[in-house]
Order: sequence, then C-alpha cells, then structure tokens
Amino acid sequence: PFAPVLEGNPAVDNVLLHRDFVSTASSLLRRRFPVTFNQHGGPTSAFLTAAAGSPSRICWSHCRFAFLYNQRIPDVGALDARQHFHTVEHRLMQFYWAGLPPSSIPPAEVFPQPDAIASVEHLLAANGVGPHSPFAVLHPGAAYFTKRWALEHFAAAAQWLHSQHGLAPVVVLGPGERELVSTVRRLFPSPAVLLDSLSLRELIALISRTRLFLGNDSGPAHLATAA
Repeated sequence: PFAPVLEGNPAVDNVLLHRDFVSTASSLLRRRFPVTFNQHGGPTSAFLTAAAGSPSRICWSHCRFAFLYNQRIPDVGALDARQHFHTVEHRLMQFYWAGLPPSSIPPAEVFPQPDAIASVEHLLAANGVGPHSPFAVLHPGAAYFTKRWALEHFAAAAQWLHSQHGLAPVVVLGPGERELVSTVRRLFPSPAVLLDSLSLRELIALISRTRLFLGNDSGPAHLATAA
C-alpha cells in the first residue's frame, strides 16, 4: 500500500511488491543481488533475505534469526557515541558500516505522477477549487487521539486562512479517520472541501500542489515535507 511513496524516485531502480513468500523469494533469487540489506529485522524479512541468496546478507547484530546473515552490524551505540538518532540516521548506519562514505543526508522527496495530479485537479474543480486557485490542506486526523489537535482549532485556522489569506481550506481524512467525518462537516462550513477517500498517490499529488499544510504528527505531515 505504500509503494506510491517511492513512485518516480530516480534513486530507486525497482520496487518489488510482496504478495506471498514463494513468489517474492523467487523474484529475489532470479535477480541475483550481490548484497541484501535487511532494514527491518523481523522473521519474514529474515527468511526473504536468506532466499535472495546474496553473497552478502546484512542486518543488525540483534536481529532475529541472526544465523541467516553472514554480516551483522554492531548496535548503533558502538558505531556512534551520540545518545539519540533520527530513524533515517539509524537506517543509514548499515550502509556506512558497509563502506558508504558518511555525508549530509539529503531531504526526503516524493514525486507526484501526472495522472494522479489530473485526478486531484478534477476533484478540486468539482468542489469549486479551480486549477489556479490557492488552497491549504488541513489534516486533523492522526493514529492516536493523543496526537490530535482539537478539531475546533483546525476549523478556526481554516476560517482564518480563508478570510485573511484567500486560501480555500481542503480537509483530508484517511481510511482510519472516518469517525471524524460528521464532526468535520459540522465544524468546517463552505467553502471548506472535505476529501476522505483519496488514494495515497492522489494525496501526494494534492499535497504537492498546496500553498500550505497544517496537520498533526502523522504520515501526511511527512509527505508535506517531502513534497
């Protein structure tokens, strides 16, 4: 479901979709990768790493089924004296340990696709937001209620963005946030637009076009940074 995050990325040659163990293992083995890095460390990824048959199979020293790897990386604390790491820094330690020269980490990027952009522009136009109209995307949802700013605050921000800056408020909700729909419809009157059934590809396209993003600590906020 998250493959669109990598779509169009020039740094990625191929994305293999895991459907079942046998077909995925066969696909890996056919490609004869010289090195396989396991960035996850769970049991399924461990056996898929082994099935790839790479001469170098790399994971953390504390990974489960460690015997399936022939190169195990020490815990990050043994490689860097700092106490706290961003997740990206932690993942890159595998590549640094394998010989990639450490350098500044480039920002994450997503690459909206033309058909997804066209689909989003059609949806916006159907809701009164023209192709050249500025808009703000608001995402009031999050995986946990403890990460959610109050809906009333989002609604007040939407009204202010429209009245003071002429930005049409576009509210997005994900599949797991449908319980918020009725409250959002009540608190966000016209001209606010509610989109609650976007695909991930469409969400990336929408966020890439927005003038401003306001959201909680969740996936769409990271997409906004990457866009």
